[in-house]
Amino acid sequence: MKIKKLLVIFFVLLIGTQLYSARLMNMPITLTQPNGFQIKCLVSGDEFYHRIHDDQNFTIILNPQTGFYVYAKEEQGHLLPTGLIAGIDNPQMSSLDKNLRESLEVTRSKKSFLFNRHLDSPKTPNTGNLSNLVIFIKFSDDMDFAGEFSQFNEWFNDETLLSLKTYYHEVSYNSLNINSYFYPTPNNEQIVCYQDTNPRSYYQPYSVDNLHGYITEEEGFMRLHLCLHNAILAIEPDIPEDINLDNDNDNIVDNVCFIVAGSSDNWADVLWPHMYSLNVNTVIRNKIVLNYNLQLENFLYSRNVSVLCHEMFHSIGAPDLYHYNDDNYSPVGPWDLMENDLAQHMNAYMKFRYGNWIQNIPVITQSGTYYLQPLTNPSNNVYKILTPNNPNQYFIIEYRDQNGICESNLPGKGLLVYRINTDYVGFGNSDGELGGASNECVALRPNGSVTENGDIFSACLNPIYGRTSIGDSLTIMPFLMDGSYGGLEITNVTSALDSIGFTINILNSPAPKYPPRNLQAVIHENDVELSWDTAYDTNGIIGYMIFKDGNTVSVNPTPTQNLSITDHNVLPGDFGDIHYYAGVSIYAGGTFSEPSNLIRLTIKNPSVNQDIVVQKTELKSNYPNPFNPSTAIDFYLEKSGFTELNIYNLKGQHVKTLCNNKLEQGNHAIVWNGTDFNEKRVSSGVYLYTLKSGKQSFIKKMILVK
Repeated sequence: MKIKKLLVIFFVLLIGTQLYSARLMNMPITLTQPNGFQIKCLVSGDEFYHRIHDDQNFTIILNPQTGFYVYAKEEQGHLLPTGLIAGIDNPQMSSLDKNLRESLEVTRSKKSFLFNRHLDSPKTPNTGNLSNLVIFIKFSDDMDFAGEFSQFNEWFNDETLLSLKTYYHEVSYNSLNINSYFYPTPNNEQIVCYQDTNPRSYYQPYSVDNLHGYITEEEGFMRLHLCLHNAILAIEPDIPEDINLDNDNDNIVDNVCFIVAGSSDNWADVLWPHMYSLNVNTVIRNKIVLNYNLQLENFLYSRNVSVLCHEMFHSIGAPDLYHYNDDNYSPVGPWDLMENDLAQHMNAYMKFRYGNWIQNIPVITQSGTYYLQPLTNPSNNVYKILTPNNPNQYFIIEYRDQNGICESNLPGKGLLVYRINTDYVGFGNSDGELGGASNECVALRPNGSVTENGDIFSACLNPIYGRTSIGDSLTIMPFLMDGSYGGLEITNVTSALDSIGFTINILNSPAPKYPPRNLQAVIHENDVELSWDTAYDTNGIIGYMIFKDGNTVSVNPTPTQNLSITDHNVLPGDFGDIHYYAGVSIYAGGTFSEPSNLIRLTIKNPSVNQDIVVQKTELKSNYPNPFNPSTAIDFYLEKSGFTELNIYNLKGQHVKTLCNNKLEQGNHAIVWNGTDFNEKRVSSGVYLYTLKSGKQSFIKKMILVK
């Protein structure tokens, strides 16, 4: 692998993990038309794209001009409303097609802010302790949570049944301990919520029937993030001092999970289970809040622990393994949490690459018979097979058994084989085209190829299923990313008992290349001390190379000694205060291994750290600026008191009052959606915003562009 190619891989690691969401299929919802008529529908998709449809799979959209939900038609990749009203008209009597959706290009264009959010996404701890703050929220017109607190505590913290805690205990081989803390503090079995000042309609799309809704999803997420920001500030005093909010010492709160009350009736695009980074400046005890998961009450009751586990693995740093383009191709199917979350394990490669719970994957280089323990065992649970036909692809072999707390939902038990493409480390399978040359991880299956889905539910090899072999000319073919043969021959798979055996025929295996193991970092002010373990096999290794943000930090010429370096005086770089480290092994002849585990650190200059908590009343610059259609105005109040926030045009005319009441001391953020007192949109131009608090007053400029 050339060094230029290696740098590309590192930048894929930095910018490739794009989707942090849950995919839900055929989730029942109830929609209410402007005339009060309710219709039963289904919703499918993820946070990047989801669509409402009926039980015949006809797509339903909101017509913002009428406020009615209607059946959709497609033109040039866009979904447009028809005159057919959902629940009244029969789409089968029309020429409409089923399963209509926007093109992936249109979706990307509309939601570019989501696709590009990854640089703000921290990684939560993957070993040791992880503190997860769980905050209950309801909007001003919401009912209280219907369930009892003990159910939620069981989903998160139970130590015997399936819960978020027991799941990650098992899949991490007891190396990750998640403790969840609930706020506001419950009243025995009664769930207590932070109540937002806005109604649910404020977080729904704008229409003639909802004048307070948002115009774009970017505006919707801005509104949502301000709500989450205010909820955190409200519950901060309740958090005991003895809870360590930052177990990996990166100056970022480990994780926050918000649970919104109610169901998904009155559908809103921003209210979907997802992982994101909070884009409003929010600090708890000098620790920045970035990583959060959002859950909905009714979705959680439908999916419970599985969706919690899925979103948490996103927080830890894993990408999705399903296709965003809805092409009916299933890369790994029910065999991995990150495509079809059934609270099953993620596969061994995902544990190695993103969890760092498997540090060594031994390579089979000689023909013979080998045995594997189930993936639930902490050792002897995975092998790697190199293909002679492509240096950047290989095969992973594991044994999946329907045992343990988590694996009972698997569709079978036996030997599973995956094709890994290291050119796309960090991408997952999200951007795969049909069959997906860019797929990072694909399970082999009967009659499968890069274009044919085959039978993913029958991917496991086991004599009781009549499947015992993989080969270039067999039903289960080891295809590579371009559809060519992978040269893998597996025969004589034994019964799936305490272990499973298989015979492999190695015809022409290239020499394996092993990355350094267990890269770790300790921050000392602005110095980063990095250490790692030797590669699984040091034969042929002449040294190690450590990268920061895709650039070389150090070349260590000794493969077995001095396995540490210190990166001194780390300053802001291409990603600001965020820095990414990874390592590779250097082999004779100038070739390299695949990357080690990736480390993400936030390293702040000491002078910056002192300014995290503002001590004086301050009006901050609005963001974004220039803006269209809305912008957020942040300010800090040194003392509680009566506060005014007003908008004026350059003629001095009063356009709108955003705040005119008593506010508490601390950080605040208010959105202006570009409208005047009559909720009419104002014209493009320069506007002034003024803050008055006590005897202090401030003024700043902002620009509205259309």
